[in-house]
Amino acid sequence: MQTTNLSLPYIAPSQAQKHVTHNEALRALDVLVQLSVESASLAAAPLSPAEGARYIVAPGAAGEWAGRQGSIAAFQDGGWLFYAPKAGFTAHVRATGGVLVFDGLAWLPMAGANGQTQVQFGINATPDSTNRLSVKSDAVLFDHNGSSSQVKVNKAAAAQTAALLFQTNYSGRAEMGLSGDDCFRLKVSGDGTNWRTAFSADAATGLVKTGGIELSTALLANTLPDSGRFSGNTSNGIFQGIAFAAPTYILPFSGATITAKAKYNYDSVDYGGAGAALDPAVKSLLEIIRTPDARRYGLEWYVARLVAGSAVAEPVLINGINYGLAFTNTFTALPRRFTVAYYVRAVTGNVIISGNHGLALRTYINGSLVTTATALTPADGWKHICIHGTPNSHMYNYRVFQLLMPVAGEALLAMPVVVFGHADIAPETGPVMNGKLFE
Repeated sequence: MQTTNLSLPYIAPSQAQKHVTHNEALRALDVLVQLSVESASLAAAPLSPAEGARYIVAPGAAGEWAGRQGSIAAFQDGGWLFYAPKAGFTAHVRATGGVLVFDGLAWLPMAGANGQTQVQFGINATPDSTNRLSVKSDAVLFDHNGSSSQVKVNKAAAAQTAALLFQTNYSGRAEMGLSGDDCFRLKVSGDGTNWRTAFSADAATGLVKTGGIELSTALLANTLPDSGRFSGNTSNGIFQGIAFAAPTYILPFSGATITAKAKYNYDSVDYGGAGAALDPAVKSLLEIIRTPDARRYGLEWYVARLVAGSAVAEPVLINGINYGLAFTNTFTALPRRFTVAYYVRAVTGNVIISGNHGLALRTYINGSLVTTATALTPADGWKHICIHGTPNSHMYNYRVFQLLMPVAGEALLAMPVVVFGHADIAPETGPVMNGKLFE
C-alpha cells in the first residue's frame, strides 16, 4: 500500500525488514519535498552526477533514462531512481533560475516566475479582465535602478488612447495623455460624461492651447512703437513706402550712431516683382525668416547700421581686444518678466552679446542657450538673439538690450522685439507686430 499523493510505501503490520520500507519512503521524501532539479533539458543521464542530484527528464529520453520522459530522475546510492510527478508539482530549475509546474501531462513554466506572463495580478485588490493589474495602496513608488526611471503608456495606433485617468468614486474627472491622436491633452469633466479640453500640445508643431486659445508667438504683441521696423510709425497701417527713423528705445554710447542700412522692398525684383532690388544684407536675412514663396510681398522693414564711436564706454578687455558699451536700451518701466529678441550681424570687428548678467535670466543665440558673453564675428552672418529678462528692484533694466563693440566697430540690427512674459521666440519668426492696429 502507498500514500495517495506522494506514493510513499506503508509499513505493513508484522512486516519483516521494516527499515527497508521506511528508508524507501525517506528517499522519496528527500527527492520530492522542496523539489529543486539541476536541469529540465537533458534527455540522457549526465556522465558524473552528484549524489542526490535530481533532474526532470526531457523529451526523447534515451539510455538509462529511456521511456522516462517527464519523470523526476534522482541519483541515489549510486543509481537512478525515477518518480512520477502529479498535477500541481512545482520544481525550481537551477540551470535557468525558472520554476516549472506539472499540469498532469507536461512541465510548463509557472506564470509570473522568471519573467513569465501572469494573466492577472492583484496587490491588495482583485484584478479583472479589464484591470488586469490592480493595486490598492496609499501610494505607489516607481524608483530608479541606478540612474533614470520611465513609466511608459503605449498604444497600438494614433487613433487609440494612451492616457492616465483620474477618478472620483470610479467616475472620471480628469484625463491626460494621447486620446484619439498623437497630440497631448489634459481634459476635465464634472460628471464623468461631458469632457472639456483644458490644455493641448500639438504633436507636429508644439503649439500649445489652453481652453482652446493657442499660445504662441503669433499672439505676442511687440511693445515697441515702430513694431521693430525702424519706420517711425506708431501703427501697422502703412506696409510699404516707409521711411527710416532712428529708434528712440535704443541708446547709443560714446558717439555711436544708428543710421539706415537698407530696407526690405515690397514686390522686389529679386523675387519676380516690379519693386527695387534688395540690398544683399537685407536679402540674406529675408532668406532666414521667410520661405521662398513668401519673400516677394509683405510689410516693409529696415535694417539699421550701428557704428561704435571713437572711444569706448565702460571698457572691457576680452581676448586682447578692448570692447566698450556701444548700444543698450533706454530707461523704461518694465514688467516682472519680459523677452527681448532681435537679429544682429557683425560687419567690422566682433560684437559681444553680453546678456548673461543677473537680470538676463536666459540668453539664446539661434535658439541655443548661452551662459557667457559671446562674440559674433563677421563670418557668422546673421544671428538671432532671444533674451529672457527681468527688471531690477526699481522696475527697470537698461542692460538687457546690450551690445559691446570695439572702437569704430560696425554691426547691423534688424527687427527688435520686446514682449511681456518669457517667450521662446524662434529664429525664423521675423517681425512681431505691435498691438496698435489702426491709427
